[in-house]
Amino acid sequence: EVDVTAPFVVSASQLQVAQAALDPPACSAAVGIARAVDSLVETGGTTSQRLSLSGCGLQEYQMGVGVAGKMVELDLRMNELTSIDSLAPNALRSIDLAGNHLVRPPVFKAEMPKLVRLDLSFNDLSSAVSSAGSGAFATLSSLRALALQNCMLSTLKGKDGAFLFADLPNLLKLDLSFNLIAEPSELFPVTALQRLAHLDVGCNEMCAHPDYDACKAELRRKLSTLKSLNEEAVTNNFMGYGENAVEKGDMIAAMTAAMSQDNSSCSCIEGNPCLNADNCNDWHKRFAVAHKARLENYWSQGRAFCDLR
Repeated sequence: EVDVTAPFVVSASQLQVAQAALDPPACSAAVGIARAVDSLVETGGTTSQRLSLSGCGLQEYQMGVGVAGKMVELDLRMNELTSIDSLAPNALRSIDLAGNHLVRPPVFKAEMPKLVRLDLSFNDLSSAVSSAGSGAFATLSSLRALALQNCMLSTLKGKDGAFLFADLPNLLKLDLSFNLIAEPSELFPVTALQRLAHLDVGCNEMCAHPDYDACKAELRRKLSTLKSLNEEAVTNNFMGYGENAVEKGDMIAAMTAAMSQDNSSCSCIEGNPCLNADNCNDWHKRFAVAHKARLENYWSQGRAFCDLR
């Protein structure tokens, strides 16, 4: 029995063979990829509405007509995309772009009314955010879940001082964990997202700020819809701050518990910010060093994944 919920997976080798078989040849790489994927979906006879092109070495992507009318989920993780601006409104409800080389958030041709989930994690978007103005996510007003984990972000404001997510009134889940946000006050504009239920800001520099607890309390007070704050990410994704405290979702207590553990070497180079200055190679830049290492490790895993496929 065919599992219709499983994604239709295209490997790099399958894509290359399909591109080589195109007749007539494509006029550009992007068009060739679109036609090749359409061909593979058609000949594969899949009933799935989920398409995976992860680890295919894509440097550009354009959605074909066949895919645009059928697929609702698109997985483009661990490719080499620097931008993805050519998508027109379609049936897509979810796009995963984690682990690429994006230089800015996607700029779509028009409003994407059905898109509710977008994952941009593990892309270094630090320069893009600092140069972006209001409207960076203007075509994504229907978005309900946005993941920006480990994107090296230091601010949630664009060059014009506007809140980056002001155009996302329907957002329910926002993941900003493992970034470089140093000031808790950066989070205050988040209270404008009055439907937000899940917010993750764990493992940012501000987690060590003396005003961090007060900021969290203010967020809980002003966001009556908030159901979780950091707890999911702290429990499931971060293992460097002491097991017992992490299970309780208490970042500060976890950091204190970890102080008593054996920290004989700098953990920043492994992707976890050091908790003891005596063992750290660069204490003042520990978050930047750790998050850069985590980003590079993710890309390394992606390359290894591509080689296996």
